Amino acid sequence: MNKRKIGNQGEQLAQNHLIANGFVIETQNHYTPYGEIDLIGLKDGTLYFVEVKFRRTATFGTAREAVTQKKKQSMKASAAHYLKTMTKRYVPFKISYLGVTATESHIEFDFIENIFE
Repeated sequence: MNKRKIGNQGEQLAQNHLIANGFVIETQNHYTPYGEIDLIGLKDGTLYFVEVKFRRTATFGTAREAVTQKKKQSMKASAAHYLKTMTKRYVPFKISYLGVTATESHIEFDFIENIFE
């Protein structure tokens, strides 16, 4: 299975997890000049920009470790661009991370609601 298919599988698991936890998914794979936003969801009046990291093993590090400072800045710029170009009013928002680790027998989710807190 190629990297894109594996990534899509992880994003689908993440999306299903967010929906099961009360999120309404607005869009996925939204591209900006600053990078891609994996998932954009709404919950309790707050817009969430979610970076999804998928792992089958921790051989190359955990999903959480893959969110670098550079990635955080890219997410911040992408979220600002989305808010400026796609929304017509102020919307409370959070930039989040959702790690998905899936082995043959177990799926684990690691959610950080606001990566800047």
